[in-house]
Amino acid sequence: MNFSLATKRLILRDFQADDWPYYSQHFKEPESQKDILRIQSDDQYLQKTFAGALWLAKQRSRFGYQLMIVLKDSLQVIGNCSLTSPIIGSRQSQIGWHLSHAYRGQGLITETATCLLALGFQEHRVEAIRADSFPDNRASLRVMEKIGMQKTQSGFLMRWVRAIKYGERRAIVRYQIKKQDWLARTELAHSNGK
Repeated sequence: MNFSLATKRLILRDFQADDWPYYSQHFKEPESQKDILRIQSDDQYLQKTFAGALWLAKQRSRFGYQLMIVLKDSLQVIGNCSLTSPIIGSRQSQIGWHLSHAYRGQGLITETATCLLALGFQEHRVEAIRADSFPDNRASLRVMEKIGMQKTQSGFLMRWVRAIKYGERRAIVRYQIKKQDWLARTELAHSNGK
């Protein structure tokens, strides 16, 4: 019943009980603090989300994915990612990711996010997929743009409504890609031999 996906360099797989040290450690890295939600460095929150991911991995019917990001060649756990609410025909799903600081800047999150889009659009046939970020998290915003997401037209107030929803004191921007746009990009990439 274990779920996994493979990309060129990565394995995205269900959480396992012995992943806890890696999972908690990645969110505690000092270099990561400015890019994550404040609650994501709280021990109780991390324990709760980790337990939730283990429970989700045991479900036959998937209504979400919490996956560890593992290097294919060494099997080193380097981060985690998620696809939430991928209910067939759903109007909108959401992806997210977190990578250990040591592995950033190598295109690994772009590879991960591309795989999550395929999972949502091909396997679950959702209509649109979104991702949220702080406006100053340039690395995440670049990933969103690389995978074809576009910034949603939400003004100042909406950015702060999202911030309150997340319990943050900083505005949060949203990017999104629709299924038809993803299909067009995918067909273009295939026709160009990528």
